[in-house]
Parts: sequence; C-alpha cells; structure tokens
Amino acid sequence: MKLRKNDTIKVISGDDKGKTGVISRVYPQADTILVDGVNTYKKHQKQSQNQSGGVVTLSRPIQVSKVALLCPNCHKTTKVAISGTGAEKTRLCRHCQKPIITKALKS
Repeated sequence: MKLRKNDTIKVISGDDKGKTGVISRVYPQADTILVDGVNTYKKHQKQSQNQSGGVVTLSRPIQVSKVALLCPNCHKTTKVAISGTGAEKTRLCRHCQKPIITKALKS
C-alpha cells in the first residue's frame, strides 16, 4: 500500500467526494484507511452508568480506491511513484517529481 499514516488525501468518489483529510490509521489487509471527518455516521448511544446517552458521530474506514493522495509540494492529487532499491526507497509525486515526505503530527 502506497498510502501512509499522516498523508493528506482527497476523496474522489462516493458521498464524501471532494473532502480532504489526514490519514489517522491504515488497514493494509482490508485495503482501507481511517480519515477523521470522512465517511462518518451517527450512532445512537444508549445511556449507561458510565456514559450519558445521545447521538455520537463516528468515522468508518474508507476504501483506498476511493481516495487520491495530495502532494504536499504541488498540492495536486497524484499517484505515487517509487524510486530506489532496498532500504532506500522513496515515494515521488508523478507531477512534480519531488519526494513525498510525511511529517508526524503532534497529538
């Protein structure tokens, strides 16, 4: 899978088409990613002893085929090219040919 955590993506199909977000989790076996604010649904939570009841908004994973990577350099949706061999592989933008470097977000 060519997408990684903290990559910025844009949804290209489905109900959330056009939305952008940052990947918070990657599920490689299922070919899905979790993006905050994309593919959300509302769950009606029943009240319990520890939690109050109400409507909670949750995010569901979205298929990788429905998103495109946004290049941090040229800010266009792009496919990823891989250059290098062995442990020195880098991801490149197909438009501007610059490396795609993902910075870790502070939480």
